[in-house]
Amino acid sequence: MLFSRAGNADAPHWYLFSRHGQCAAIENLKRKVPEVIGIDTPGGFAELMRAQGYEVIERVIPDSEGQAVQVDVPEKGLALIFVTASVCDDFVPDRPTGSK
Repeated sequence: MLFSRAGNADAPHWYLFSRHGQCAAIENLKRKVPEVIGIDTPGGFAELMRAQGYEVIERVIPDSEGQAVQVDVPEKGLALIFVTASVCDDFVPDRPTGSK
């Protein structure tokens, strides 16, 4: 497991990174994975999927310094990239304030 299920106060805030370069709340996965509510890290999501019996492939994106993680769940057709808020700020500088 790369990251814990629940973050702590010092842990980075994680988002989903879309193919269009946008950052979205992890909870946006609830259409495909209703149990995702309360999950706030890539490791937490991977742990949830493993607990449901799915094969999960986790890998840190090269050159991301641990701030971008891909989590694939082939049986559900999911290939997700989780990024920290700082990555979102770098790619989406005009991200609305309060979206942390």
